Amino acid sequence: MSSTDDYAKIIQHITDAVICVDLTGTIIDWNKAAESLLGYASYEIINQHFSTIYPKQWHHQIPIILHRIANGNNLSNVNAQAVHKNGGTMPVNLSFSPTYKEKGSVSGFCLILRKLDQGQDIHIFLEDPLQQLQQEDNEGESKRRTFEELRLTILTCLSKQQMTINQLATYANINWKTVENHLTYLLGKGFVREVFKSDYVRIFETTPLGKEYLARVRSQGRRKSLEEELP
Repeated sequence: MSSTDDYAKIIQHITDAVICVDLTGTIIDWNKAAESLLGYASYEIINQHFSTIYPKQWHHQIPIILHRIANGNNLSNVNAQAVHKNGGTMPVNLSFSPTYKEKGSVSGFCLILRKLDQGQDIHIFLEDPLQQLQQEDNEGESKRRTFEELRLTILTCLSKQQMTINQLATYANINWKTVENHLTYLLGKGFVREVFKSDYVRIFETTPLGKEYLARVRSQGRRKSLEEELP
């Protein structure tokens, strides 16, 4: 079985709605959770433009999204709206993450959607992508955490279930690139492992060694340095 077949099977079992899109904005994959959330069967929506699920009054933002993705940037944890097959709209949390070809060039993006409760604030993308990036940088500065705190947060999330980088970024409220950097460290130390990798997604889980570390931290009521846990 090819890695593409493995990838297709895995996204079908991810509980969040996952939509894979190429750089033209064309939907190339769509999981069962997306079908349940938005009403379209995969055969109805694949090869359609992703603007189909995006409110018409916000279509002017699509070039901004594609511009950012093409340059390797992401949009994480954004509250917006999605359009159901029946024409109705719903509040959702969106995370756009670039996907890459084997040689490292951007091939498109993976969009993860989670339905929000009615009444939650809806954030409209800024017109200037550079201004959006600056805002995210400023927000990151105000929420700065130590390396140990970030790594413990990532390990805790992965101990509950297997996750993609984008899911970790959303659940842990950490920039996706920061998540990727710390995962590289945790992989090297043997605290996490990569269970799947393709052009579109990478999936990780906590190892037994990582779970032992978390158990000790919880029992001792302190965040012991990861370095101290190594033999």
